[in-house]
Amino acid sequence: MKPAVLFTLVLLGLAAGLAYRLYPIVLGPPVLSEAFMTEDGYLMLTVARNMALGLGMSVSDGTIPTNGVQPLATFLFAIPYLLTGGDKVTSLVGIHLIAATVALGGAFAVRAFARRVLAPLDDAPLWSWMAALLWFLSPLLLYHTMNGLETGLYTVVLLLTLLQFGRVLGKGAGVGPADRLLLGALGGLVFLARNDAVFLVTAIFAIWALHDLVRVRTGFVPMLRRLVPPGLASLAVAAPWLINNQIRFGSIVPISGSAQSLAAEFGQNAGLLPVKMFEYLFPMLPVPGGLEGTSPAIWGGVLVVALVLGLFLVQLLRRGNAVLWAVVGAYLVHGLALAGYYGLYFGAAHFMGRYLAPLAPLLIVAALWAAIELGRVLWPGRPRLVAQVYGGGRTGPLGAAIGAASDARRS
Repeated sequence: MKPAVLFTLVLLGLAAGLAYRLYPIVLGPPVLSEAFMTEDGYLMLTVARNMALGLGMSVSDGTIPTNGVQPLATFLFAIPYLLTGGDKVTSLVGIHLIAATVALGGAFAVRAFARRVLAPLDDAPLWSWMAALLWFLSPLLLYHTMNGLETGLYTVVLLLTLLQFGRVLGKGAGVGPADRLLLGALGGLVFLARNDAVFLVTAIFAIWALHDLVRVRTGFVPMLRRLVPPGLASLAVAAPWLINNQIRFGSIVPISGSAQSLAAEFGQNAGLLPVKMFEYLFPMLPVPGGLEGTSPAIWGGVLVVALVLGLFLVQLLRRGNAVLWAVVGAYLVHGLALAGYYGLYFGAAHFMGRYLAPLAPLLIVAALWAAIELGRVLWPGRPRLVAQVYGGGRTGPLGAAIGAASDARRS
């Protein structure tokens, strides 16, 4: 495909996604307050408004302190309230603009991640942009990035952290302190975006240590010299929030997390895991709510997820390199930890889609990889056909145009 054609189609897709995210601003109240915002979103915005008014992290006009929010997004959403003197309606315009801007940044982050992962298979820019558009235009992910909560911001910072992790490992023993400290700071920042990122940060540092010991062969003491400073940087960024929670609320775990685990029964959300993961493998095919708990949906989801991820991981081991394995491995460990925690130990089943949404970029890339591989096996004459159907059929006419245009470039 000619670069100009791809650029035009991608620009149209991004414009369409932005237009839909921002239409409530054009229509104004009551659409502005009702289109995307959820009850939990308004709780976070209430805390953000109180912060802007000098009432601290609180609800009920500042009379009840709370830490039941994610701090990074709450601080960001406090900016419109600070600029408008706490005006509730006008500030919603700013909230929509912030969320849409973060989502747009997320599309570019997904594109960068997809390009890095898919490069050993097919380095055509078409596929990374297709992954980005699938993420940006997905109905479920669109709402998750515009609901007044942290999901979009968390996904962006998570991907930036993984990309920096790959950059650090890619430089090998010659990586400088600036890159290592930046990775540590991003680790703290992603924790502030959502505290379950502790799984990701732990996975990154564990895999980093193993990589240095086994692959780079730095030795144990040099490995510690390389990892301890960024580890301390990560802790320094996260520490104010942890100290606040411990001193003011008696636990480093926010009250929202504790509350949603109180009435949970072990494994009560396990049946939703394959269904939600299926929805992010195929982001334009949300499963109807009435079918989510049925056996065909659950076991069908298990089968599809297992086949797609299995094919992706096997082929990644064959075609990838140590750096790519480390980056995807950290993401995968994080995903397994999220699935185990929210599927087995957590309540609030209605939040499962949002909790697992940060795994969507990995699942979309895995599905694209599997589609490209299947196309090469099933239709050698048109090896990209399956991936075109997967991507083109799911991003609407725009994606279909991208898929059709890719016929000009064959493997």
